[in-house]
Amino acid sequence: QLIEENFNVKSLEISQRRIRRLKKNLLRLQFDTEIICEDFFNYECSDLFDCILIDAPCSASGLIQKKPEMLVIKKNINDLKLKQKLMLEKASKLLKDGGYLIYCVCSIISSEGNEQIKSFLKNFKNFSLFNCFSPIEAFGTVNDDLPYFFTTPDLSSEHGGIDGFFIACLKKDY
Repeated sequence: QLIEENFNVKSLEISQRRIRRLKKNLLRLQFDTEIICEDFFNYECSDLFDCILIDAPCSASGLIQKKPEMLVIKKNINDLKLKQKLMLEKASKLLKDGGYLIYCVCSIISSEGNEQIKSFLKNFKNFSLFNCFSPIEAFGTVNDDLPYFFTTPDLSSEHGGIDGFFIACLKKDY
């Protein structure tokens, strides 16, 4: 959608498989963007960004409808939470003042979502939550105290349900 609106989009992905899928979709849609195959933690850039979207690795607990086997698969969530925290910290250094940092996980576990954001805001006083969710709030829940978007697999059950996920939009102050 950003490419369609003529934004300059740069995609950073570590997985060759995901890059192939992304390229296939971009070709099908006749879109073009710069794609970089690199680990986010190793990425260096002299330019700062207006907006960064972090689709962080997570427990994928919000996908339980599609993958019920996750009830018996043990994931080390502490490793994932550390990676999420470090991704937020790294992204904060790559963002322009006044820029937006969008953090999302397909998890319904609060320690990967709202607790992760609360901790980040506690340590990074130059960021605040920004509520940009009014166009989609009918599809989930927008918390009044801390404006973030949250869905659970039981929402929209009359239409087959929806995946569970968490999204927060943070603005870097000047």
